[in-house]
Amino acid sequence: MKITPLYENRVIVVPGNEVIPKLSTASREELAVLLAVMAEPEFAPAELASRLNITEKVLIDAISMWQRSGVLALSEDAEEAKQPVRTAENARKSKTPAKNIRTRKELPHYSSTDAADYLEKHAEVKNLVDCCQNISGEMFSTAETEIIIGMHDYLALPPDYIMLLFAHAKKTGKRSVRYVESLAIRFFDEGVLNYQELEERLKNVEKLDATEGYIRSIFGLTTRALTAKEKAMVEKWVMTMHYEKEILRRAYEITVDNTGKPSLPYANAILENWYKAGLKTLEEVDAAMEDYKKAHESTLDNGGSFDTDDFFEAALRRSYDT
Repeated sequence: MKITPLYENRVIVVPGNEVIPKLSTASREELAVLLAVMAEPEFAPAELASRLNITEKVLIDAISMWQRSGVLALSEDAEEAKQPVRTAENARKSKTPAKNIRTRKELPHYSSTDAADYLEKHAEVKNLVDCCQNISGEMFSTAETEIIIGMHDYLALPPDYIMLLFAHAKKTGKRSVRYVESLAIRFFDEGVLNYQELEERLKNVEKLDATEGYIRSIFGLTTRALTAKEKAMVEKWVMTMHYEKEILRRAYEITVDNTGKPSLPYANAILENWYKAGLKTLEEVDAAMEDYKKAHESTLDNGGSFDTDDFFEAALRRSYDT
């Protein structure tokens, strides 16, 4: 039998070498999704799912299947959206992620057959799974192995990047593969895509976590979590001001001396003033405080309190004079 296609205004082209082997196993929904996205590469998932009379989850899972098969890759980036559909293999070769999953909380599901096929075709991923098991000190379930496959396949993250994530998780006492998955998606979404960028990002994360623990300890906040506003303060002290623990300790001591109790907002006002005055080290802070005390000896000797605004002005004058 011979069929003659009747082409008119539109032609849908699919990669034959990748699609034909899947025709016997692909579901009706998967085939419908493939034709739809090939016809209209730019689309809103919810709208397309409605047009195909399927759920958005079915749509995303179908797209993931065709991505794993090397048929297509999607991008939600505004600039990449202008480009034609790319194959997943080409995405990996270009070292750019196959898809930015800003709207997803977890990686796509892989069937046992798909996972086995992927490991068979990618020996480096099979070795990666073994290395990650050694790092975590635990044997992974099939579902956990599929997560590692997803990080390599769906996010196009290199093996050394993934192993560094597992090493960080072990260091922080959070060995769950699901936790590593959440980190991978988070950093991917933030544009941290190679080993060097991840290494620097993790150093900052570890420093921030250690400093937050220190702040909670000295301010007596061990029984409750920090609020979003308090977390933002601590993050600014560490990531923007680059203040070390000894300076934070000094701000705490001044806070308690002046108010009689720990107060993060009060300490924040002190640190903000020091930062504006250009005071970067404890030695610079101590020198500025000594200048302030000499200029206000009579007031302080009579029980006056340490005025952060006055001190800021004194420190600022000192920084200008030098």
